[in-house]
Amino acid sequence: MTGGIVVGGWEFVWAAYGLTFVALGAYGASLALRLRALGEHSREERGAREARDDGIGPASVGSIPSPARAERRSAEEEQ
Repeated sequence: MTGGIVVGGWEFVWAAYGLTFVALGAYGASLALRLRALGEHSREERGAREARDDGIGPASVGSIPSPARAERRSAEEEQ
């Protein structure tokens, strides 16, 4: 009997640290991949939106043109 003192057991402590490190590393990697995918999706969406606003593609429903684009379009309509 050890009188209530835990002897040894450091293997379990280091195993817990190792599992925590692996779990946090995997979570961080998944966040990085999701952030990268979100950035690529945002760039594609932004490019599509700019193409629509420049008159290249169909206008989106409810889109509000910028004042400069509105002036350019009104000048084109006058010609």
